Amino acid sequence: MESFFEPWQQPAEIEVLVARCRGLRPRAILEIGTARGGTLRCWLECASPGATVISVDLPWKAEDHRELFRSWAPPGVTLHLLHADSHDPATLAEVARLAPVLDFLFIDGDHTYRGVKQDFDWYAGLVRPGGLVALHDIHPSAATPEIAVPRFWRELRAGDLRTEEIVADPGQAGFGIGLVYP
Repeated sequence: MESFFEPWQQPAEIEVLVARCRGLRPRAILEIGTARGGTLRCWLECASPGATVISVDLPWKAEDHRELFRSWAPPGVTLHLLHADSHDPATLAEVARLAPVLDFLFIDGDHTYRGVKQDFDWYAGLVRPGGLVALHDIHPSAATPEIAVPRFWRELRAGDLRTEEIVADPGQAGFGIGLVYP
């Protein structure tokens, strides 16, 4: 049985992404859409000593897990838990103040087309050349047609950016991780 705090991701996909993140030796990480913290814990484990890790998520109506999340931060890693809307200009300004240049960005917040596009447009520009942007849920699923990340991902892939897909099984429903290399 999965733990409540495990990543909502295919294990084979998240393992590849964690290895890529770790290889960056990141000193500045931003996650948009933290939910129960499963992937946040992964990024904290990837963070270099002295790193800044930022979580942006809307407040959950369920139990507040911020104290638990803070306990996951390794010594010397600063964790900022912003209960805020990633689409609010004040949130973008606060992220840029805390970490003007990012090494790694994980987008797993608003899964509407407009929402994921705005998160990418606003925050990917903070990622340094040689850094990495990852998008969650790029693989389509007939069971969740309201998730529009696959549509946005197809547009990104058709553009000029260098991209890569991590999909455990091409026949799977949903999940998948899209990588963009700035």
